[in-house]
Amino acid sequence: MNVYNLDTLSLQYIRRPIDDDARTELSAFFTVAYNEIYRRIMSEAYRITFTENVQLDNNKSFSSGSLSKRLITIKNIRTPQNEKLLWERGTENNINVHTAASTVIVTYCYMPGLLQNSTPTTPPESAAPSNTPVIPEEYHNIFSLWAAYRYLHSRRKFEDSNYYYEMAMELFMKLSNDFGEKTRLKVNYMN
Repeated sequence: MNVYNLDTLSLQYIRRPIDDDARTELSAFFTVAYNEIYRRIMSEAYRITFTENVQLDNNKSFSSGSLSKRLITIKNIRTPQNEKLLWERGTENNINVHTAASTVIVTYCYMPGLLQNSTPTTPPESAAPSNTPVIPEEYHNIFSLWAAYRYLHSRRKFEDSNYYYEMAMELFMKLSNDFGEKTRLKVNYMN
């Protein structure tokens, strides 16, 4: 679903008419709510990764701002020979790498661009990262549920807003369970 479709669903949830006036009035509010839950999804539940070659400076470090995508967390840093390297956060968003190499391969989780809705009364001509979330479509309903929760909560309709909050969190947990990183517990019973 793109933002136009999400707006339609959000308007249905809050029981507002699905017309151009309502779309125009609530588009900015909905977009803020969509991006609020989008950030949470991407940082906690649905982490997408990107790998790129990075040139190190003379101090064997690089700036996280020099990466081509917005960094959430680093998964690993390797040499071109695929040897895993130790690294640490330095000052001013620098990443210090313990290596003699001048180029490293960085794999990291990133935040895609935020959703935008520049024309709320017209559906987008095609899907793009700026108008369609990158998570699987079966989970797109979470955006409208969250927008309904935020809208109704701002109107002090707490019983209704709690319903949409619970529905959004249920879908968030399903997404997290289906796609989130699993922590493997290792137990050594011999010690």
